[in-house]
Amino acid sequence: GLFALGAVLLGLLLAPALHWARRPRIRRPGELTTFFLVWLLPGLAIYVFWIIGDWGYVLSILPGLYVLCATLLARALARAHGAPIVIARALLLSVLAGTALFFVGSGARWSAGLLAAHDRSVIDRVTFIRARISPDATVLLAREDYQLARYYLNEYLAWLYDPARARTGEAPKNAFRTLVVFTPDLALRQPLDPIGSLASDARAAGLTVASGSNVKLFGDYPIAREP
Repeated sequence: GLFALGAVLLGLLLAPALHWARRPRIRRPGELTTFFLVWLLPGLAIYVFWIIGDWGYVLSILPGLYVLCATLLARALARAHGAPIVIARALLLSVLAGTALFFVGSGARWSAGLLAAHDRSVIDRVTFIRARISPDATVLLAREDYQLARYYLNEYLAWLYDPARARTGEAPKNAFRTLVVFTPDLALRQPLDPIGSLASDARAAGLTVASGSNVKLFGDYPIAREP
């Protein structure tokens, strides 16, 4: 999200830092500085030193970085006149236009087309499961879209499953007959036996439906799930 404005933000922060380095002195931060420090520093500290693997968390500080960039730009351009202000406005308009064209016209990650395809995929999976699979004694296995399964199919039991090896876990206390792999590219280490006529329809919906009795999900390959 900051690929375009990251260099601008870095320059705007670097200039006052270099100015301060020439004559370093400790002074009390103003209200605006305190506001951004309280907004951004806790999140940055957590994401840099602790939780760095989940992209979604980082979105909580992205708005603050945008507002900080806009605030510093407004302050810097307030003293500009003539050609510099014209060039700065042209560059900003170019960044905005380029970002809009990228979002609408490209097929890259976070583009409009990819977001629409993701929405269609979720709708297809949710519709298929709700129409054909009873929530009684059914477990949904999901990985990165675990929260989607919990939110849109809250009448089903959803487990967060990662096929990577983990520590030995206890067997589930819930008895179940059917496992539904909600995440399209999530493959279990153990082979799955499809349930009758649902197999072809499930594959069309991007799902894997299997009988729970033939799949060992615990022991060496436990499910990480909420208690």
